[in-house]
Amino acid sequence: MMGRLWGRIVQAWLAFSNAFANTVEEVAFRVGLAFDVLVGRVPIRTDKRPWVRSAETPILVDVYDWTTDRLIFSVLCWPPLESGMGDAYQDHRERVEEVMTTFAEGAGRKSWSTYWEVDHGLVWDHRRECWQDGDGHRYDGSRFGAGSRTPGIVREAS
Repeated sequence: MMGRLWGRIVQAWLAFSNAFANTVEEVAFRVGLAFDVLVGRVPIRTDKRPWVRSAETPILVDVYDWTTDRLIFSVLCWPPLESGMGDAYQDHRERVEEVMTTFAEGAGRKSWSTYWEVDHGLVWDHRRECWQDGDGHRYDGSRFGAGSRTPGIVREAS
């Protein structure tokens, strides 16, 4: 009888101390974050080089449902302008690999059957001011009524 009582007391103490420690940790984090914001230690913008669209095109990743062959979503992976011109190509490829790894891990956790297609051949459509893939789909929001210069107006292709 006494052993069960001590067991429950120890169990209650451990639950209380765990909850107290979690609260203290959260408060310390939030106070530290508030202090950093107040003294101006916020994320700093990095220097970015100019973007040469003719040489550095975004990479399109289309993710499909394996069972129905339906397009689930598309993602444009933009070139990293934080990298120097010499490293930009490799950094861009690494960024795309990280994005696809994230898709694969998330789909694996959810037990989804997906596959993706990668399109390295986007071209800039000067007249419409958007990126266009090999199938003629445009990527700037024009499919949703938001062109690059005239929001809400869809310009027809000639």
